[in-house]
Amino acid sequence: MTRTQPVETAEADDAELIRRSHDDPEQFAGLFDRYIQQIHRYVARRLGTRWPTTSRRRRS
Repeated sequence: MTRTQPVETAEADDAELIRRSHDDPEQFAGLFDRYIQQIHRYVARRLGTRWPTTSRRRRS
Protein backbone atom coordinates (compact mmCIF):
# COMPACT_ATOMS: atom_id res chain seq x y z
CA MET A 1 0.00 0.00 0.00
CA THR A 2 1.50 3.28 -1.09
CA ARG A 3 0.15 6.56 0.14
CA THR A 4 0.86 9.85 -1.52
CA GLN A 5 2.17 12.39 0.96
CA PRO A 6 0.71 15.87 0.96
CA VAL A 7 3.07 18.37 -0.66
CA GLU A 8 3.73 20.14 2.63
CA THR A 9 4.72 16.84 4.29
CA ALA A 10 6.83 15.68 1.35
CA GLU A 11 8.83 18.91 1.38
CA ALA A 12 9.30 19.10 5.16
CA ASP A 13 12.43 17.62 6.65
CA ASP A 14 12.27 15.20 9.58
CA ALA A 15 13.01 17.84 12.22
CA GLU A 16 10.23 20.05 10.88
CA LEU A 17 7.71 17.20 10.97
CA ILE A 18 8.69 16.46 14.57
CA ARG A 19 8.26 20.14 15.49
CA ARG A 20 4.84 20.21 13.83
CA SER A 21 3.77 17.01 15.58
CA HIS A 22 4.12 18.69 18.99
CA ASP A 23 1.05 20.79 18.21
CA ASP A 24 -0.61 18.42 15.75
CA PRO A 25 0.14 14.74 16.43
CA GLU A 26 -1.23 13.78 12.99
CA GLN A 27 1.87 15.40 11.47
CA PHE A 28 3.93 12.51 12.86
CA ALA A 29 2.16 10.24 10.39
CA GLY A 30 4.12 11.93 7.60
CA LEU A 31 7.37 10.91 9.26
CA PHE A 32 6.10 7.39 9.89
CA ASP A 33 4.91 7.06 6.28
CA ARG A 34 8.27 8.28 5.03
CA TYR A 35 10.13 5.52 6.87
CA ILE A 36 7.56 2.67 7.00
CA GLN A 37 9.63 0.33 4.83
CA GLN A 38 12.75 0.80 6.94
CA ILE A 39 10.72 0.42 10.15
CA HIS A 40 9.12 -2.77 8.84
CA ARG A 41 12.48 -4.27 7.82
CA TYR A 42 14.01 -3.40 11.20
CA VAL A 43 11.14 -4.93 13.19
CA ALA A 44 11.03 -8.04 10.98
CA ARG A 45 14.78 -8.51 11.40
CA ARG A 46 14.57 -8.07 15.18
CA LEU A 47 11.57 -10.35 15.68
CA GLY A 48 12.41 -12.88 12.98
CA THR A 49 9.99 -15.77 12.86
CA ARG A 50 8.28 -14.67 16.06
CA TRP A 51 6.45 -11.95 14.11
CA PRO A 52 3.12 -13.32 12.85
CA THR A 53 2.24 -12.35 9.31
CA THR A 54 -1.34 -11.83 8.25
CA SER A 55 -1.46 -15.21 6.54
CA ARG A 56 -0.17 -17.08 9.60
CA ARG A 57 -2.24 -15.25 12.20
CA ARG A 58 -4.80 -17.41 13.96
CA ARG A 59 -8.34 -16.22 13.34
CA SER A 60 -10.90 -16.61 16.14
